[in-house]
Amino acid sequence: MFALFPVLILFKLGFVANNKAKERLFSYFFKGKNLSEFNAICGKYKNRISRTLRSQAIDKVKFHQQEEHIVLINSVSICNWILPWAQSVGIDVVIGTELETEGGVITGKFKGENCYGVEKVKRFLELYPHRDTYKLYVYGDISGDKPLLDIADFPFYKEF
Repeated sequence: MFALFPVLILFKLGFVANNKAKERLFSYFFKGKNLSEFNAICGKYKNRISRTLRSQAIDKVKFHQQEEHIVLINSVSICNWILPWAQSVGIDVVIGTELETEGGVITGKFKGENCYGVEKVKRFLELYPHRDTYKLYVYGDISGDKPLLDIADFPFYKEF
């Protein structure tokens, strides 16, 4: 664990980028882990997510589902630990940071870029191009959500 202190200090001082620090931390804890085992851990994590979410956020999800809107999560977090919770509340699409694996084993690296900032917009538009054909509601609570909020018809920053 002490091996991570230099990375954390350099990150806090602005010498290491967010995505590199995140990948290094993730690698330290999960490199070499079997993907199936990791996904099982993620399945258990969904209960923790449920306890930490604000009720207003859940109410918004339900509202949009009742309106028959496509509801998705676009997160900086790793998809694997969000997807089980999302599916439990009827959300089937999760855009997030993806893991690189080889032979069913986590390499400790991310597949592609960390899903943050403009990367969120890029991934969203890959799934939902033709931005002029639909209305987009975006709820964000971190600075990395700003580019996605900027393309929304209805942007909500720190709504709840």
